[in-house]
Amino acid sequence: MRRRFFNAPMIKTALRSLFKAPATVKFPTAPMEYGEIYRGIIENDIEACIFCGMCVKKCPAGVIDVIRDEKTWSIDRSGCIQCANCVTNCPKKCLKMVNVAPAAMTEQSVESLVNA
Repeated sequence: MRRRFFNAPMIKTALRSLFKAPATVKFPTAPMEYGEIYRGIIENDIEACIFCGMCVKKCPAGVIDVIRDEKTWSIDRSGCIQCANCVTNCPKKCLKMVNVAPAAMTEQSVESLVNA
C-alpha cells in the first residue's frame, strides 16, 4: 500500500507565499534602494582637505594614498572595505560616506583628486 505524503507546514508556507510580495528585487529593471545605514563609497571634499595623511594611517586596507607636496589624494576603490575609519578620523571632516553602491569592477581602479 502506498503512503500519501502530506506536509501541512510546507503547504501552509507555499500558500502564504502565493499572496505575499516577493522578497527579492527585479534588479536590472527596478533600482536598488539602500537603507540609511548603508555606508556606500567615500567622497572627499578636496578643497577642505589639508593632506595630513590621517586617513592613510587609519585605513586598515591601505588603499588611500596622500602626497602632501603635490596635494593629491587617491583611493583604490576596488580595495576599499567601506569601514569608515578614514571618515571618523579625519580632523577636517572633509571625508564622508555617500549612500551609493560602488560600481562593479573587474580590475583595480584608483581615483585621484588634486587640489590646485
